[in-house]
Amino acid sequence: MQMLATAFAAASAGVMTGSLPLAVLAAIVVGLALSMLHGYGCVSHRGDQVVLGLRIDSLGPERVSGHIAMRPELIGHHLHQRLHGGVVSAALDALGGLAVMAAIGARHRDETIDARMARFMRLGTIDLRI
Repeated sequence: MQMLATAFAAASAGVMTGSLPLAVLAAIVVGLALSMLHGYGCVSHRGDQVVLGLRIDSLGPERVSGHIAMRPELIGHHLHQRLHGGVVSAALDALGGLAVMAAIGARHRDETIDARMARFMRLGTIDLRI
C-alpha cells in the first residue's frame, strides 16, 4: 500500500505542477508519513511479530511451531477473550514463511548457497485480500 500511495502522490504532484522535483518531494513526504504511521502502529499498538511476542518453539523441515502469550492488549473480542485477527494473521504469516524456508532449505541442500537464496527471494507471504 505504501508504494502505491507514494506512486500516486508523485504522479498527482507531477501532473498538477509539471515539476519532477515536486513530484519526487511529494513521494518522499508521503512515504515518510506512511512509514511513521506504520512504525507507530508496530510499536505503540503491538502490530509486529516481535512486539506481539511471537516465540518460535521448534523449527524443522517438516514442522514449525510457535506461541504467543495471551495479553490483554492482544484481545480483539473482549466478550469472548479472543485474539485480534491481526495477531492471528501476523503469526500465520511469520510461521508459514519459516515453514516454507525450512522445507526449501532441507529439500535443496545439494544446491549452492546462492541458488538457495535465489529460491528464498521468490517466496511470497500470505495474501489476505478478499
